[in-house]
Amino acid sequence: MRSSTRTSSLIVVGVLVVIYAVSGPRTLPEADSGELAAVAVCGGIPHPPGYPLLSLALQLFARLSPWLGLIPALTAFSVLSACAAAWICMRVLAVRGYSPLISAIATLAVFLSSHVWRAATSFEPFALNLLLASGVLWTCERVARSNEHATSDTAALGALFGLGLCNHHSLITLAPLAMCALLCQPMALPRKAAMFLLGAALGATPLLAFLYLRTQSGFVWGDWQAFWPRVLEHVLRREYGSFALVPQTNAGSWSYGPARFLVTLPRALSFVFLLPLGLGLWQLLRRTRSERNPERQLDLGIVLSLLTSGVLFPLLFRLQGTQLDHIIADRFFALPVLLLLVPIAEGLLQFTRTPNHIWIWGVSLGMHALLVWPQAERRTRQFYENHVRNIFEALPPNATLMVAADGGFSGGLYGRCALHREDVQLVITSLGHAWYVEQLAAARRAASVDPSKSPLYQLDVPDLQRTRPPPSYPVGPLLRVITDDASIPSPREVFEQNRSLFERLRLPTREAIGGFDAWEAEELANYARSWHLIGQRLEAAGDKSLATTAYEYRDLFQR
Repeated sequence: MRSSTRTSSLIVVGVLVVIYAVSGPRTLPEADSGELAAVAVCGGIPHPPGYPLLSLALQLFARLSPWLGLIPALTAFSVLSACAAAWICMRVLAVRGYSPLISAIATLAVFLSSHVWRAATSFEPFALNLLLASGVLWTCERVARSNEHATSDTAALGALFGLGLCNHHSLITLAPLAMCALLCQPMALPRKAAMFLLGAALGATPLLAFLYLRTQSGFVWGDWQAFWPRVLEHVLRREYGSFALVPQTNAGSWSYGPARFLVTLPRALSFVFLLPLGLGLWQLLRRTRSERNPERQLDLGIVLSLLTSGVLFPLLFRLQGTQLDHIIADRFFALPVLLLLVPIAEGLLQFTRTPNHIWIWGVSLGMHALLVWPQAERRTRQFYENHVRNIFEALPPNATLMVAADGGFSGGLYGRCALHREDVQLVITSLGHAWYVEQLAAARRAASVDPSKSPLYQLDVPDLQRTRPPPSYPVGPLLRVITDDASIPSPREVFEQNRSLFERLRLPTREAIGGFDAWEAEELANYARSWHLIGQRLEAAGDKSLATTAYEYRDLFQR
């Protein structure tokens, strides 16, 4: 790497480290982060596909929590992964002949897009996926450009896909790029296949980490007594449905995922880099048709992989297009946005003859970062951890908490491990698998917990159409379920109990609630539900004045 390229790479990485560090979370982010934080602290195996590579890395970085705090320590792994990916991307563009300036602008444009930026500041598998994907880009360049039999590079390419199997399956959508690179290689096809498969087998060895993770004291998803059948079932996500982002939700539209990617792309690039992206894609496609050389063949692989990762992959997961589905789907678009690196650099190249183009694109990059900041920053979004703390604030010692949705499941695990509430028994009502029922019974026996003597609480709103819920009354964001002969307190007593409790809870301001996304609003609904139930019961008891007050409290928790 030339000194100018090395210097510009260091500047790019330095800028990203600062921006990611400043905008990164200080408390628990959304989605699966609570479960992964619990695995980092207490060990275990998370939901399918299990993420063994990520689990080991997070357990290592959790050791930094005494100095950094748990969430910043875990986030540091993703930040380092994303910054390493940016360094590799700079090398890819340098090998392709782009100037250090164009390489820096294109790399920053991609890594400051909202999808990639958010992946870099959350300790889910997406930042590590970006690192592996950038490694695939770099290795494909080496394989395609080598005139010799690049045996080691072919094996390295296979190893990256094997590692992808240990982290996130979407890396397989880069297969067209890998195939185009291997077709440029003069090595005989059987030997290519053998070296690639050998590398893939070596790269997949972190799957053996399940042997270690299953023995840890944290939450272990699945029955791991028959190891290899369980590995196959877990990695292929058979319990979820292999092509389902959320269990048993394949009733949506085929077109939703691709349409969502195309709709969010302009905003992810803040519209600033749409022109160079369009010009770059046109140039790549035009030259691919007219020229035949390794670089053009790789360009074809990039375009095809962009289609498989941005169109085909989300097409398979038929979500229903709700606001919550938007949040789920958007996390998977960091990978196709990474593939826009070369088209954007190619498009920027068309402006090099424009007077003052350095200043034009420098200012554009600053505008890009400022426009994306509100979408990407996590520093001010503290509701989820506060919500989890509120749940455990409302729970007395040795309580049993029933949850169904992902937010309660992840948050419950986080509360038990990170907030040190091991006395709380967590029951996940959405898991009806035999292995889970046995696991729960074993945990109760080990803890000598008698369910009949453990106060029972429910987080998620009961489905009144499917089951008739047992008698209950609101306690904070929870419902206290009555399973014995104990009488429910009077409506006025429940009102006073909750008014006192809510004064101690960590509640969002009205301004913060106005900016909540659909996922945060769904969790917030638990608070509004409590006051709505209290108001209804006060009305039924004839206390309309106090019922009005309860409804006023309810309205504070509605967007």
